[in-house]
Amino acid sequence: MLHFEYSLKSPQIEESLLCLNWKREGLFKRLNIYIMTVLGILLLFFYIRNPGYIVIGFVLVILILSMFFILYIPGFLRKRKAIKIASERGIYKIWLNEKGITFGDERKFVSFSDNKVIFLESENIYTIKCGYDVFCIPKNIFNNSDKERFISIMDKNNIHKIKIKTGREANNG
Repeated sequence: MLHFEYSLKSPQIEESLLCLNWKREGLFKRLNIYIMTVLGILLLFFYIRNPGYIVIGFVLVILILSMFFILYIPGFLRKRKAIKIASERGIYKIWLNEKGITFGDERKFVSFSDNKVIFLESENIYTIKCGYDVFCIPKNIFNNSDKERFISIMDKNNIHKIKIKTGREANNG
């Protein structure tokens, strides 16, 4: 059984939240921005050709504001949520074995076999979503043997690791 006791800082929590939203933050978001950009260019072209159609100008402004919200608001909200979680929580305690994860002072147990488990890895964080519970484990608390044992526990339970590239790797390294 592996036992970890650690605290989290807001950048670590923010990275974990970003990992949890990897589908919405990646290709889906870029595709939406590309489509909206093409629509914006077409609307601008039609507005330049017919400046009398003020409705096209209003739609263009709404489109630009929507692009702004899609690009910047999720990151802002994620950062605020991470700061809030980091200020509310203290020390995290988890015990990990082949059957599941026990956590907290009340030692609540979450089984791997009874829940859908998602195992995400980013540069600095392991994020495990087991049912409705989310565990954010910083990589810097592991020594080599603990890390190997942790990965082997995940492999024994057929929990496949998804590597997430958060975009922070370029900033940190």
